[in-house]
Amino acid sequence: MKMIPEHFARASLAALGLCAWWVASIDVSKASDSSVGVPLPGFVSVPEHGAAAKESDLALHGDDVSLRVVIEQHGRDPMLLIRGPRFGWLGEAEPYPDRNFPELRATLNGADAGTSTFRAFIGDLEITGDVVASRLDPFAIVATPPFVAPSEGEARRAFDRLTAERAVELADGQYLARWTAQRLFTISLGENITSAVSLAYRARPGFLLLGWADLDRLIPLGAYCVTPSALRQELKSNGQDLSQFVAKTFDISVGVDDRAPANTRARVADKNTVFCGADGQRVFGGPNQPPAMPRANDGIVRILRIEPPG
Repeated sequence: MKMIPEHFARASLAALGLCAWWVASIDVSKASDSSVGVPLPGFVSVPEHGAAAKESDLALHGDDVSLRVVIEQHGRDPMLLIRGPRFGWLGEAEPYPDRNFPELRATLNGADAGTSTFRAFIGDLEITGDVVASRLDPFAIVATPPFVAPSEGEARRAFDRLTAERAVELADGQYLARWTAQRLFTISLGENITSAVSLAYRARPGFLLLGWADLDRLIPLGAYCVTPSALRQELKSNGQDLSQFVAKTFDISVGVDDRAPANTRARVADKNTVFCGADGQRVFGGPNQPPAMPRANDGIVRILRIEPPG
C-alpha cells in the first residue's frame, strides 16, 4: 500500500477537540444510554493554506450526511486531507467501532476521488510497516472481538514481530488485534483553480437518554439556539409529547482548516431537529423545510435531534 509522506500524516488532535465540549457537558452517571459520538474530522489543506472553502451545501437525512464544498486553490496542486480519529477496540459496548468511516465516499467535480491509507500504533510505537507486511487488515480492530488469523509464508515474520510488540496477543488459542489505527483520506485537487468536492458518509452522533428536567443541564442548548420550552412545543406540534427521549447531537465540518466558507447552506430533512441560523435564530428541520444558512463556528455545523427512546 502506498503511504502519503510523513508530514501529511501526523496524528490530529482536531477530532478530539470536536467532541470535547460534549464530554464536558454530560453527567454520564445520570444516563442509562449515552455516547459522545465520533465526528468525522474536517478537511485540512496540504500544504497549509493551499486551499480554502468558498461555499458549502450540507444535507442531513437520518444519520446520512451529504456535503458539497466548492474549493478555491491558493497554491500549486494542493491536497485535502481528512485525518481520522486514532482508535482501538474498546469492548463490546462501543456503539461506533467503525471509526475509520469505511463507507466514506468522495467525488471531485463529479468523478470518484480520494485515496485511503492508514497508520497503526502500539502505544507510541508506529507499526504501520509491520501491519502492511503481515497482510493483516489494519481495521480488524472494529470487529467484536478483534480476532485475526496468523499470517502465513513471508508475512509470518511481520506477524511474529507484531506479537513481540504485543500488537497481537494470543488469548484462549486465538489472536487478538491490540493496536490502534488512524485512517487517512486524501483528495488531490489537480490544477483546477476552483473544484467541487462532495462527501457522503454516515454520521456517528453523540446521544443521551434523558428527560426534560435534565435537558438544559446536560445539553448545551445555546449551541442550537433553542430553549427547552421551544423544543418541547416543536415536538408537540409534530405529534410527539415525550417525557423521556434520546437527544442526538451532530457535529458536521463544512469547511477547510477549521474555517467556514462565506456561504453555507444546510438542509435537514428530519422533524424534531434544530440548529442555529447564521443570524443567531433557531431553525427547525423537517421534510418540507427549505435550506437555511446555519451558524458554522470553527467550520462546524451543530445539529440537535430529539428521538423517542428505544
